[in-house]
Amino acid sequence: MKPDNPKKLNKRQIRSGLKNSIKDGASTGAASGIISTYLTPFALALGASAAQIGLLAAIPQLLSTLMQPIAGSFTEHAESRKKVCKISLLIARLSWIPVILAAFLSGFAAFYVILLFVSVSAAAASFARVGWASWMGDIVPEKIRGKYFGKRNMFIGASSFAAVLLAGWILGFSDTMAGFVIIFLSALMLYFAGLHYLLKMPESSAKIRARHRASLNVSEFLTSMRKTNFRRFMLFAIVFDFSVYLAAPFFTVYMISELQIGYYWFAIISAASILAGLLSQKYWGKISDRYGDKNVMMICAAFASFVPLIFVFSRDVPLLVLANVFSGFAWAGLDLVTFNFLLDSSPPLKRPLFISNYQFFDGLAVAGGSIAGGILIFLMGTGFLWLSGIAAVFLLSSALRGIFSAMLIPRIREERIKSRKMLPARDVFMRAVVLYPVRGISHEIDYAHHCLACWEQKVKKEMKGVAKVMGVA
Repeated sequence: MKPDNPKKLNKRQIRSGLKNSIKDGASTGAASGIISTYLTPFALALGASAAQIGLLAAIPQLLSTLMQPIAGSFTEHAESRKKVCKISLLIARLSWIPVILAAFLSGFAAFYVILLFVSVSAAAASFARVGWASWMGDIVPEKIRGKYFGKRNMFIGASSFAAVLLAGWILGFSDTMAGFVIIFLSALMLYFAGLHYLLKMPESSAKIRARHRASLNVSEFLTSMRKTNFRRFMLFAIVFDFSVYLAAPFFTVYMISELQIGYYWFAIISAASILAGLLSQKYWGKISDRYGDKNVMMICAAFASFVPLIFVFSRDVPLLVLANVFSGFAWAGLDLVTFNFLLDSSPPLKRPLFISNYQFFDGLAVAGGSIAGGILIFLMGTGFLWLSGIAAVFLLSSALRGIFSAMLIPRIREERIKSRKMLPARDVFMRAVVLYPVRGISHEIDYAHHCLACWEQKVKKEMKGVAKVMGVA
């Protein structure tokens, strides 16, 4: 039985929990950066095909999605969310040992060992994700929640950026398989470091929130969202993510197998997106607060639709770095407003129900897009018209992103900004992409000039003092 009077955390416990959560985030962020960036190159080095890469992206995602309602129900009835996180994360982390050992296998066996244990890890992590979210809700005070998670995300992004670059450097200097073993073992140690800090966080007694259960009640969900803005938003998000994941798993395949760029450049291209997203989060937050989430969604979806075209029509590696900077910039804004819309367009008392069902259906779309992309590449074989099979899928993904954005975003109603105060998207575009960045650069130049002037005056004053002392001497 759960206690009727939940034990609350004191200020010292909360401070300790907040610090350890940031340490956990930084360690886990670095590990996840390595794993998410280099798992596909690892599979390719072991002989995986493009279609198999599609399966590697889809099956773990699908299994994690299907486990989510079970994880939610299990966590809701568990005595300790901390224990749920501990056991599930131990399983998730230990599952990477067979993945690393697959480096000593080859062909069919190597790929399916990777697929099996990555899927097990994803399924186990889904239990931890639900428990962690509830646990953190008790630790982080509501009044500092936005500021705190912004700070935590900065640490996660910075550690991920550094880890991705360092791992690419290691791969470039070492034998390919030995390099993969080194970076994945490093990621595993970072995962366990994160788990160590996570388990140092305090936990309050479990709380019963009958009105806020997160369950997969599809019939209630579909009935509740009739004639709502959430329905229009969810339709856009699902078809857009399906279009994105037609191509997303195969950018790495394209760069390594077709363009044959080295691991140095691959690391730089991958890290560029992380850095751009990290630096632009606060920027998009200000724009969305001032001009509304719908306008930011329209602009960022247009940018994200354009990115695959750069990969189709350019083989210039520095231009691909810029393309990924562009991608990171766009997705930082799109992820932000997606999260805002999830909160703003769902009924407060049914928000957990709406969010869990949204994540379920969106997860199916992501898995479906990955599988469909792999099938299309397999069917097109050596190419379609003048394009390779992968490039043709990129072109299709770009077209579908643009079409769905143009069709569905205008139907979504802005939730936070009153319609009479909203500017047209083209005006927001000019401010967000041209005016504000130019102002920002101008401000930084003025600030740098001011600092140099102050430094120059200080040096002159000190030199005069030295000259005066020497003259007296």
